[in-house]
Amino acid sequence: MNKLHSSLIACALVGAAFSASAQQEATKDYQKYLDRTMDKSTMDMLDMNADGVITAEEFRQFYNEIFGMMDKNKDGRIMADERPKTIRPDG
Repeated sequence: MNKLHSSLIACALVGAAFSASAQQEATKDYQKYLDRTMDKSTMDMLDMNADGVITAEEFRQFYNEIFGMMDKNKDGRIMADERPKTIRPDG
């Protein structure tokens, strides 16, 4: 898995872990992170049908594929031993 995939996975896991109020407080920092990481190659990867638009369905499909790659034993959960080595256990 390349650095971009690792970054996107980390981004998805961090986003899912925040409570609603924490997400609101972190929005500005998160937006800065997205501004740095969502370059053209990332956007092209998310645009599954290459029409120049990323739909919510394309975005979900991409993250579902990432989840499927991480869920090594296919039980619908990602356990500590399935996490990529680039994601530290302490966050």
